[in-house]
Amino acid sequence: MIIEGIALLLVFSRIGGIIFGDASLADLLFLLWVAHLLVVPAALTFANIALSCFKLQDDASRKRKMRIFELALMAAGTFLSCLWGRDFIVFVDWRERILSSYFHTPVWTQAVPTAMTLLAVGLAGYLALAFTHAKRVPPLVTILAISAMYIGMFECAIWSVQVILQMPLLTILPANCILIAVRILREKALELKPEGGGDARFGRGVIARINKRLVGDRFPLWALVLAFPLLGAAVAVLVLCGQRPDDIIKGYTETSDWVLSQQVAPPSFDVHYLCTVAAQGHAKLVKPLRVGARHGRPTIVNRQLCAANAFEQLLEERAPGLHRAVRGFYDAHGLPLSRLIRTKAAADLVYILMKPLEWAFVATLYLLTVNPEERIARQYR
Repeated sequence: MIIEGIALLLVFSRIGGIIFGDASLADLLFLLWVAHLLVVPAALTFANIALSCFKLQDDASRKRKMRIFELALMAAGTFLSCLWGRDFIVFVDWRERILSSYFHTPVWTQAVPTAMTLLAVGLAGYLALAFTHAKRVPPLVTILAISAMYIGMFECAIWSVQVILQMPLLTILPANCILIAVRILREKALELKPEGGGDARFGRGVIARINKRLVGDRFPLWALVLAFPLLGAAVAVLVLCGQRPDDIIKGYTETSDWVLSQQVAPPSFDVHYLCTVAAQGHAKLVKPLRVGARHGRPTIVNRQLCAANAFEQLLEERAPGLHRAVRGFYDAHGLPLSRLIRTKAAADLVYILMKPLEWAFVATLYLLTVNPEERIARQYR
């Protein structure tokens, strides 16, 4: 690991700098953070790519070393992914309010058993293939194991799509798992390659011909075909255990903040205020208009919120000094109050209490601006 060696030299040079007074402890901690964040996964990934792309080894002892490397890579990747995710992800569904610096869970909590089961199926397929030789097990067992591995690869791919924009580091582990699966497929193809010019190991008869067809050049295609009934069987078992058939998809769409998300989370604790929270009340009362953007994050917008923001914008234009005083007072008192609003009923109450202020805001806009409705409508676009 040349890259890791360079990183360690840098770290030790920083230690020497600390001893002789040339560097600070913060420099060392920063280097250690960068090393665990970038150097280690980058080095392991480059090694995995090299092992997947170049000539495979037939030697049994080298294959055992390869399996140890793969298992260590998956264990290290899981550990680092948990470390990275812990700092930015809160394991709660989109309905919960969280701090703006965090993300909701990328997988719907009710569908986590489904996602974990599909990953377990893929891991079982990998283990069945990695520690056996294709010529020493029945062909259908090999095909089903590859089908299971395909299911795990699908789960890795959909996870990567979900998190790639917000947290691209979390795609490193699934990408490496897919590389490992591709390497296993290449190994199985090499093991199943006919020796010499014949296929005498299949024997004769109908079963022999079926076996020959299964383990011939089409075995990855057969595995793909059998992946669908295998997935159906896994879903059937999950349904018996209380899961739903559509949790495979809803597990990623019933979320917010991520690529495949189809829900909009309520406003965050630390960047939204009373009118914004009030817009999260019951729709029949607060009458949400659309989804707008606030501080770069989506938020539900109603007329009350737009009127309040339009009034603040007008105040900032006409009386900046007064606006600073009003904003300072509101920041000091509005935010703590908004943190107490945790239910739709509480949001409804705030909406009702803010109604007189909304009427006052609208009246002021109609008194001092030429196109008040246009100003109100363009808020949070």
